[in-house]
Amino acid sequence: FQDVHLAWDVILGDDMPVQITSEVPPYVTLEIDGPTGAGVVVEADTGLFLSIPDGVADGSTLRIVTYPRRKSIRLDGAPAAGMLAFGSVLSPLALGQNLLSVTAPGSSTATRLRLSWRGQYRSLW
Repeated sequence: FQDVHLAWDVILGDDMPVQITSEVPPYVTLEIDGPTGAGVVVEADTGLFLSIPDGVADGSTLRIVTYPRRKSIRLDGAPAAGMLAFGSVLSPLALGQNLLSVTAPGSSTATRLRLSWRGQYRSLW
């Protein structure tokens, strides 16, 4: 579980290392607490690419679940798939070290980004 504070008009963690300890490549759940301005981008070197053109309003939470069996995009609990830009890729992270870049223009000290995943193990059969 990674919990990161964003700051005003910066690229947070340009190629920030995120270590994954799991036997199976995990899909992530990403939560962004507003405010952010337009043009939020979250990407990883594994192919994960999330573009949120309109940003997240102050006091709102955008939750993106990338796991294929539970895939959802919700804003304050309501369906909000239209917030994610066409061309976004909901791919898993890789085992070991991943490089994550977050661009969040218009962020403030109240803006938060939570990245979580569940480590999984291969079955015996």
